[in-house]
Amino acid sequence: MKPLLIAAAAALGIALTAIGIAAGLRPDDPAATEFLVGLGYFGLLLAPASALAVLILGGIALARTSRRDATANPEALRTTGRG
Repeated sequence: MKPLLIAAAAALGIALTAIGIAAGLRPDDPAATEFLVGLGYFGLLLAPASALAVLILGGIALARTSRRDATANPEALRTTGRG
């Protein structure tokens, strides 16, 4: 789960960094500028999906962690009525 979460966050970060570089540095080569801007806009188009994926995967990871912690703690099991 963590590799997917890292990949989604990294892809979004790379795309947004590309558009920032294109806007800030303004490379002399028009092809490089066009590539960076295209990559950045692609990232902006994917931003809502990436954010949703990060939220969903983070929620799943949090639920798994809390379930694992509750299972490892017998007192928590008795408190919740599961033990």
